[in-house]
Amino acid sequence: MLFKLRMNAGLQYRGAAISGIVTQFIWGFLLITLFQLLGQSSMTAKEIATYFWLNQALIAMNAVWTMDNQLFQEVESGDVQYSVLRPQNIYLQWFVRNGAYRLSRTLLRAIPLLLIAFFLPEPYRFALPENSLAFFGFFISLLFAFLTQLAIGNVMVALVMKSKQAIGVRILFVSLFDFLDGGNIPYLYFPVVMQTVLKTTFFYSIKSAPFFIYLGRVPILSTLFFQAIWFGLLTGLGYWLIQKELQKLEVYGG
Repeated sequence: MLFKLRMNAGLQYRGAAISGIVTQFIWGFLLITLFQLLGQSSMTAKEIATYFWLNQALIAMNAVWTMDNQLFQEVESGDVQYSVLRPQNIYLQWFVRNGAYRLSRTLLRAIPLLLIAFFLPEPYRFALPENSLAFFGFFISLLFAFLTQLAIGNVMVALVMKSKQAIGVRILFVSLFDFLDGGNIPYLYFPVVMQTVLKTTFFYSIKSAPFFIYLGRVPILSTLFFQAIWFGLLTGLGYWLIQKELQKLEVYGG
């Protein structure tokens, strides 16, 4: 029920979705142009275009800064007490709220943007995967990426509960993830040693992994295995942090 309510609320912002599509399309066009000018020794022109169109279309789903701001506001203002007093799993509630928030914005933007990109001339055209196995693996990997991002979001909320300030936590996470998740700079443009290290981290799980599976660049099963491990670890970490902070929660006046 909570998921449905949050989804319906998010789907109402069609005007914001249209402006978001325009912004993401322009930014994607600029990124594709930039990396094709840098050379195609690491990725082909078709791979560059497809990679960045996927990133732009799914940015509301897997960007660390796409969070339900009300979660942070509730913690900072103290209104989180009302959620805590209800007989419900607070971790699951925040997980669902953030998921519905991200998914509603993705549904409004992803399909129109990819359709437009599919009919663009070369070398800006969005390409379909080479085979059905890559397509199927991409969707499973994307699901893991989405769930992992939600788990990371709950870790962020837990840290805000500890620090009482959302701005510092958000700046730290956005700075790290924008550089290390492969959204702005694909891993294939990093030094080989750095690529090897990053592919063992959760940064790789949330963006690069599903995109590389789509392009047929990485083995599917081992990639999904590492994504599943990171999802489990981050879920456990976030749950533990939130429970720990809830034990310290004080409500003045009652």
